Amino acid sequence: MRAPATHMTYRITTSALALVLGLTLTSCGEPDRSFTIEEVREKRKPRIPGGVRLTPKQRLGMRDSRPRGPQFAFDLPTGWKQLPSRQFRDINFTLERDAQLEAYLTILQGGGGGVAHNVNRWRGQFQLDPMNTDAIKELPRKKLFGFDALFLEMGGDFGGMGGGASKADYKLIGYMLAAPEALVTFKMVGPASLIDAERENFIKLATSLRPGTGDPHGRDPHAQDPHGGDPHGRDPHGGKDTRPVGPAGGENGIAGTMQTGASGFQWDVPAGWTRAPDRMMRIVTFHPKGDKSAQCYISQLNGDGGGLAMNVNRWLGEMGQGPIQPDKLLKLPAIKMLGKDGTLIEAYGSFQSSMKGGAAGGKLANAGLLGVACFLPERAIFVKFTGPSELVKAERENFLAFARSIKLSE
Repeated sequence: MRAPATHMTYRITTSALALVLGLTLTSCGEPDRSFTIEEVREKRKPRIPGGVRLTPKQRLGMRDSRPRGPQFAFDLPTGWKQLPSRQFRDINFTLERDAQLEAYLTILQGGGGGVAHNVNRWRGQFQLDPMNTDAIKELPRKKLFGFDALFLEMGGDFGGMGGGASKADYKLIGYMLAAPEALVTFKMVGPASLIDAERENFIKLATSLRPGTGDPHGRDPHAQDPHGGDPHGRDPHGGKDTRPVGPAGGENGIAGTMQTGASGFQWDVPAGWTRAPDRMMRIVTFHPKGDKSAQCYISQLNGDGGGLAMNVNRWLGEMGQGPIQPDKLLKLPAIKMLGKDGTLIEAYGSFQSSMKGGAAGGKLANAGLLGVACFLPERAIFVKFTGPSELVKAERENFLAFARSIKLSE
């Protein structure tokens, strides 16, 4: 009698996929760029944070043997076992009965050359002709971490990565999910007969990959949160949002109740803002004024998260605008956040993103973007608000107050 699949939790912080599941793409077009300068300090020379020089693995949250924050979990198929992670294998598996099968998750910071490059790199390992962009777009898709990822199958003589002798009658099945800052792949490779036999187990394993609770016993991380309860704010007895919003007014122009997230951050909620369901790689997401075409969220990356210039220019690119010049970057306004000077960016134009739902659902012609980038030791915190331009302008002060209110739980 076969034992049931085993539930496993892998200790890697949620920020590991912050690089992966931002999934925002730059749009084309060159509308006029505008910035609102809240203050300019003539004598201040802001330092563009270079960040601590970390290895890619450290940037992905794996430098600490006991990383903080939520974990990733998966359902390990019967007969499979987990191996220690190693370079380019952030989660690593094989079979108990046959180590010829290799399955592993890889997070490539910077995108690893892009989807087409990596699809054709895999094909090149099997001496297959490259695919053009149109053919790649027609590849089937399956869910990975809740997102549509390319799903690839190929076989033949496998040359591997080391340039050694090829292995006859091998097969590869893999997923590929792209974002501006990273590419995540999950693949299984080995003798074709072995891969065919384990195909469904591999797909089930891929489908089961998810954020863990951060608790080795699987308890809800919000269970002891006096302000949280269900992460979506549902009352288990009535389906209603149990988080109070509070009366108008309050410190920094904010109205609301201090909330504590499982990530260890706290914030004040502006009046009328509604909390959206938790999403992968975001500390929290809100719909300002309940408008689902708008969203404001907090995210966190390890190291410097790519640095100030890269993130500012990525945000501008989402608005169809070109990169900011270095001298103008230094003159962007600063606001206090988490005890540091955060850099404020404000832009208006046509917003485009690959994410589904509301303002992130493709294109918003008359849009606004507000963002704050704040660099702490070994990590970067970002607050970003996108939505219809008139709403963004109307909620600008609430956004600033929200950003200033963010703090680490004591």
